[in-house]
Amino acid sequence: MQDYEHLGHIQLVPNSELSKPSSKCFYLSHFGVVREQSETTKLQVVFDASAKTDSNLSLNDILHTDPKLQNELFNILLKFRCHRVALTGDIRKMFRQILVNEDVEFQRIFWRERPEEPLKED
Repeated sequence: MQDYEHLGHIQLVPNSELSKPSSKCFYLSHFGVVREQSETTKLQVVFDASAKTDSNLSLNDILHTDPKLQNELFNILLKFRCHRVALTGDIRKMFRQILVNEDVEFQRIFWRERPEEPLKED
């Protein structure tokens, strides 16, 4: 989480925003996944927007969904086979770099480095 903060992918909630009513913000559930075989990232943070709250709704349940932009997987595979050379790529840290301006209150998290530290609110 310190890396996320250092890279600017998360930021602390200003004190003036901490008293917002719970209907005006949402706290994402998240957990760590340990990957022993990984050379670079042993611990990966997974955010769970499908976790239900006490109202039995998740962030995924209440978000507006737009039409799907990507092609069907079958069509992608067919196009992939039509050419002699195919390129693939992995865009590192892509999803954390998407800037969310208007709905940032709906992606808050609590975290801390060690159990004895106070919670941080990002």
